[in-house]
Amino acid sequence: MKKQLGSEVAPEVGRSVGGLKRKVKTLKGGGSGGNPWTKHVASVRSKNKGKTLKEVLQMASKSYKKKS
Repeated sequence: MKKQLGSEVAPEVGRSVGGLKRKVKTLKGGGSGGNPWTKHVASVRSKNKGKTLKEVLQMASKSYKKKS
């Protein structure tokens, strides 16, 4: 959705929920930071394309080594 600002057109920043503006979350593109568990799950999932998410999570939990 776009809003008119004078003669310019700008993209809408948030979504109205119950009268409050909330920012819409976007997926991050695998930067250097991030959660190690989700990176591990993504790696396992890419190696096992035909598996369901449940099966991938079970496999990932067996091979994940938590860094402390």
